[in-house]
Amino acid sequence: MNPRLYWLLPSAGLAFLLVSLGGALGFAAWGLAEPPLALAWELQGQLHSGLRDRITGHERRILERVFAQAPDFTQETMGGADVALLTPHVGNRLDGKSAYLLVASKGPLKLSLRCRDCGPDETVRVRSLVGARTQRLTLQAESAASVELPHGDIPRIVELRFGKANRQGSNKTRRRALEFTLEAVP
Repeated sequence: MNPRLYWLLPSAGLAFLLVSLGGALGFAAWGLAEPPLALAWELQGQLHSGLRDRITGHERRILERVFAQAPDFTQETMGGADVALLTPHVGNRLDGKSAYLLVASKGPLKLSLRCRDCGPDETVRVRSLVGARTQRLTLQAESAASVELPHGDIPRIVELRFGKANRQGSNKTRRRALEFTLEAVP
């Protein structure tokens, strides 16, 4: 073996030291990350108080996972109902650019929406995001549309986004006041 090449190769001890250091740094980074339950608690408070209008898909998945794994947290949020609104509302009126519902129903439910503050020629588009499935609804003045909510053993978060339809058909978000009703589907 060339003596010069021997001095350039790292020893097994150096390689072990570098791998150990990388493992320790990775473990420290994992340990310093915010726990999912703390993040869910913080997001729920921000949504309920109106400090946040939207959450990301990653945050929605974390919330769903926490609600599925922590039944006490879910029961406290739900208050014994099949559906809980995570966003601010007054009575049966949603007011904002989006709304988040926590659904933990054993049977199918239908959410009906009615636009009360729409003008006669105004159209509101509602996007319902349930996991990877998206439903699009169009509401006009005093008209109603409905979305079937998911049901099963795992609590799901349904995101409703409200926007005004323009000539090109895009969905520009705007604050909306929508009335909602929930009813069981036979």
